[in-house]
Amino acid sequence: AETEAARGEEIIVTGSRIKRTTTYDTPSPVTVTERKDIEREGKSNIYETLLRSPLFAPGTGAGSEGPNGGELGGQFLNLRGLGTNRTLVLINGRRRVSGGSVTAATDLSQIPANMIERTETVTGGAAAIYGADAVTGVVNVILRDDVDGLELSTRQGLSSRGDAYSYSYGALFGGKVGDRGNITVGVSYNHDSPLYSPDRSFTKEY
Repeated sequence: AETEAARGEEIIVTGSRIKRTTTYDTPSPVTVTERKDIEREGKSNIYETLLRSPLFAPGTGAGSEGPNGGELGGQFLNLRGLGTNRTLVLINGRRRVSGGSVTAATDLSQIPANMIERTETVTGGAAAIYGADAVTGVVNVILRDDVDGLELSTRQGLSSRGDAYSYSYGALFGGKVGDRGNITVGVSYNHDSPLYSPDRSFTKEY
């Protein structure tokens, strides 16, 4: 009788010590662009590589700036076409200072393409974590940290009509420091000759 009474006792389990999943650990769809994909595209910068994805609308870059542009030479991503100030770009998961005089967005032209290991893009639910500058999503640029030696790269390009000449040169040097450390230094130089609308018959104004 005593055993049956003990089995009938009510046991209440509270959730105060149950580990809860925070919003930082919640699974979200992520689009990854690997280093091999960047090299295969043959672009001089990561902006033009990411622009080929349907996730991105034309932002601020070589193809969108005129002679009176306020951020000449800058490259700012535009997720979903809602503006560059609504797309947050992180470097190794950390925020970066503003890359322009009239925007708080990150300038991708300041990141050598040969130093990028991959990019991870989250297009939804990021504003609740990072704030209003991540309304359309977050692009996290992961840099290489395992370089051992010297890497040199070069690229040249020309349009089918013999104009719009572009080229880029890059150098990457790295090595181990102790048993767990690594130092990596990368530089790049990019040049894109301008191509204006009057240079083509189908965009020329008569």
